[in-house]
Amino acid sequence: MKVTTKADMWSLGVLVATTIYGRMTISGLLRRGGISKDDFQHVSTPLRLFFRTCLSPNRRRRMDISNVKRLEFYEDVNWEEVMACKLEPPYHPSQIEARDPYRWGACEGRPKQDPCDRLILAAANRKCMPLIDEYLLDFRDRHGVRHLMEQPTCRRGLLRVGLTPERINELFANFGFINRRLVRSFRRVKRSQICSGNQGGSSECKQGESRGSSNH
Repeated sequence: MKVTTKADMWSLGVLVATTIYGRMTISGLLRRGGISKDDFQHVSTPLRLFFRTCLSPNRRRRMDISNVKRLEFYEDVNWEEVMACKLEPPYHPSQIEARDPYRWGACEGRPKQDPCDRLILAAANRKCMPLIDEYLLDFRDRHGVRHLMEQPTCRRGLLRVGLTPERINELFANFGFINRRLVRSFRRVKRSQICSGNQGGSSECKQGESRGSSNH
């Protein structure tokens, strides 16, 4: 097999994608062995075309450097100045902070994720898997509404390991999940129902509730 600049275009695509999405996200997409149109969301059309061009798994369909330079993504680049080392980069590495704006609120340290966050709870019942790069990745649309970044399900990969829809339903038939805050709320409601139904033990229930609150 002849090695051409198409291999370098793959590396270029990985480098740009990692800069934008993070190392873990792109590693997961590449391990899956395929790039779909939904993998690179929330970017401009020229950049999306650049990714699909450079990260094509089929090396025969992947463009070489001469064609990549003609993409709309590079339409403002003067390649003669690049070759002559006359083009100044738009950013100096020292101006770039080592901070991922796609992580949860771009916060410092380990974020405190709210187990009652409706967006997170809704993701448990969606068909797509939320993207994770150490933490869940989210973004806000132009209306300020927050969304989780998602990765489409690799159905072919699931079928290769025998996980058909029927088998998945069978495995999760007895799976139960209750939010831990809902469990505490249920216990409080249950305790109040028992106390209200037990007139003779009302004082004992109140004492038990006071002991529980003091422990917290």
